[in-house]
Amino acid sequence: HRTVTLHAAGMQLDLGGIAKGYAADEALAVLARLSLPHAMVAAGGDLALGDAPPGAPGWKVELAPFGRPSSDALTVVVANAGVSTSGDVEQFVEIAGIRYSHVVDPRTALGLTVPIAVTVIAPHAAIADGLATACSVLAAGAHKPVAACLAPATQAILHRRGPDGRMRRETIGTGPPGLRSIL
Repeated sequence: HRTVTLHAAGMQLDLGGIAKGYAADEALAVLARLSLPHAMVAAGGDLALGDAPPGAPGWKVELAPFGRPSSDALTVVVANAGVSTSGDVEQFVEIAGIRYSHVVDPRTALGLTVPIAVTVIAPHAAIADGLATACSVLAAGAHKPVAACLAPATQAILHRRGPDGRMRRETIGTGPPGLRSIL
């Protein structure tokens, strides 16, 4: 058995950053074993994508970074990969006029206050899920560390609102083979 021991009193391990992606990967594997390779599994916003639908180059996935389709949206076409977005669109709290994300910055022990959404496209949904959360924290501070956290064949798409309220998009990494973006 693999074991993790937490030595500090009160220390907890939260697998929320990879659990949905892992569950989606496992469900997709079950479908593949049942001879259903052309499948998409959605687990609370995390996607595990199997073989492309018949006659299509891949699954079309719309990325609407701040919650609703708009001119900010981007569509990607991908198969045999995982897609996960992390941000504060649905889970946040506002205190004294400051919006705090559910994603906690370990440097401050507070929720992120920078409006950001990070989508990661990776070979597996568990990888995409974990990296989307980690990249959200890194991208809220500085750009450069995001590239260092990416696994091979992985792409991060960062969406952030500037002081003027306009959305800015930055793409880092190559993504899985066959990944296409449609603006």
